[in-house]
Amino acid sequence: IYREEAREKRASAIKSIQQEASRLRQMIQDLGRLGASAPVPASPEPPPTPARDMNDLIRLVLDGLRSDIQARGLALEVRVTPESLPPTALVELERALSGIFKEVVFASPPRSVLGVKCERKPVVVRGRGGESRREFLALSLTGSGSLPTEVQVLVQQGDGTAMGGAAHLLRELGGFIRFAPLPDGGLETRVFLPVR
Repeated sequence: IYREEAREKRASAIKSIQQEASRLRQMIQDLGRLGASAPVPASPEPPPTPARDMNDLIRLVLDGLRSDIQARGLALEVRVTPESLPPTALVELERALSGIFKEVVFASPPRSVLGVKCERKPVVVRGRGGESRREFLALSLTGSGSLPTEVQVLVQQGDGTAMGGAAHLLRELGGFIRFAPLPDGGLETRVFLPVR
């Protein structure tokens, strides 16, 4: 009796497998006919949307660092108004800001908060002709992490680090970078960009 039941179960299983195989063969044939009759053209990758304002530029930079930010477990507090972009080459400006943001991200302790804000600020600039007051976009990056003082000096000189290279590029674009200690021991990185 048991052998006969086992044979029936095996025959039933084989029949089910054959039916499923037949169904899958038919599906593959149908898909082949559909693909042959109406080829679907590959749609080209849309070009990246160029930044229209400072808010867009910061979004592009942060999107490029999203995996680093997530890997460190950082929370972002972004307050950037849609200010006009400075009269500079956008590719270079994006590259400079990416370098600066990346250094700040890696200087921030894991699971901390990184603040980003942008506002217009009048700044007294000293030059060969004396002092003058000019409008700048001040981009502030605040975090509880800190860069050692000697690294800050190298950055301001445009030497020694990836951020230093970004600071050098900022100077070529008419801007500059400064650091300010925070009461909690963190550091505020301030990027100043000339206003149009």
